[in-house]
Amino acid sequence: MDPHDGSMRLITRCPQCETTFRVLPDQLKLAQGWVRCGRCTRVFEADQHLFEMPPEVPPVAAAQADAVRPAAPVKETARSSSWPWWALACVLALALVLQWGFQARHVLAAQFPEWRASLQELCRRWGCDVSWPLDLAAVNLVSTGFEQRAEGRYRLMLQWRNLNSYPVATPAVELTLTDAQDQAVVRKVLTPAMLEMPLFITPGALKSLAFDLDGDTREFQSVVGYRVVLFYP
Repeated sequence: MDPHDGSMRLITRCPQCETTFRVLPDQLKLAQGWVRCGRCTRVFEADQHLFEMPPEVPPVAAAQADAVRPAAPVKETARSSSWPWWALACVLALALVLQWGFQARHVLAAQFPEWRASLQELCRRWGCDVSWPLDLAAVNLVSTGFEQRAEGRYRLMLQWRNLNSYPVATPAVELTLTDAQDQAVVRKVLTPAMLEMPLFITPGALKSLAFDLDGDTREFQSVVGYRVVLFYP
């Protein structure tokens, strides 16, 4: 069956709403086989859904046929107009992934040690660095102690545990010695280097440390209490 034979009376069925319409071969030639459904506006290839019209066409079908309007070819136009949006969406998605990866690089390097060297190499090229995650919520200060060991000799004792499943950066310690009115008398900041601690705390196990201080008797004589605060400089 040649759909472009002008002697034939043909109908086509919309693949979306299944409404049938009468079409003319001349219309199909003009629109290169593409038509738009008069009911749901779906554009489709009429050639793919043609069959011969019965001898008698019900009035309803004839009325529906009047609603068919030949459509100009739209397949290539739709493709050519939509691909820039897909490309833009892909670029934006990639940018979001890269931004997230940049911000999470410390955690990724801690969670996946095998990635650390690659991330450090990428950061070296981009002018950033890869260190250990700063997560004070993961550092559980289990116990603290401060005592005088001898004349002018004092010791600070700490026990802490990393609650995360991966290493986190070792925080600095702020030690504040207070008098009877809870006013600060002496304040000292102790860095991980001063505490002789590594730059990171491994997860799980309880870690203990002790730090000795030399104090002037006049400076320490009013001390009756202390406070310990962990922080990242």
